[in-house]
Amino acid sequence: MDLRVFLPLLFGGLITFFVLLFIAVASFRKVEQPGVGMSGTPDAPAPWAHGPAAGRWNGEILGKGVLTTIDSTFGIFEVREGTMTFTPEGAVAPDWTSPCGALVVSKRGFMSFDGADIAIMWPTGPGTWHTASCNVSRERINRVMGNDFKDLRERGYATEFVACLAANGARVNG
Repeated sequence: MDLRVFLPLLFGGLITFFVLLFIAVASFRKVEQPGVGMSGTPDAPAPWAHGPAAGRWNGEILGKGVLTTIDSTFGIFEVREGTMTFTPEGAVAPDWTSPCGALVVSKRGFMSFDGADIAIMWPTGPGTWHTASCNVSRERINRVMGNDFKDLRERGYATEFVACLAANGARVNG
């Protein structure tokens, strides 16, 4: 066989193989926080559509520094019976508990500068509010290196989390 025909075919085959391998590996997910009523199908109604709003998500509260991931606090967000809690990794009790009715939550755009999918605000006194930039996921949240396919799935988890908070009385902006 002529090398001018064989090399392009070999090169094209290798590229196709690696693209398919990348897609297969990147789209694999391991759900760690199944939550309440998860059906596993993307078009299923939210688990709280016909019952109490509750759920559990892996969470990241971004730090305030330039390298927000280094200063981030990782843990578990849990919403149940009108209350949201955040328990940092390694802690036995929640570090943060709030009635959902006191929260204002907003889903951030794709181009948020700090990489957060959600902003949560709560009152700290008369006329003063604290804001936390957060990410949530049913999967383990990456700490060192990103994964674009996983980031897209996490946008869906953020939508689910905001809807659960709203069903428990949180005010949603935008």
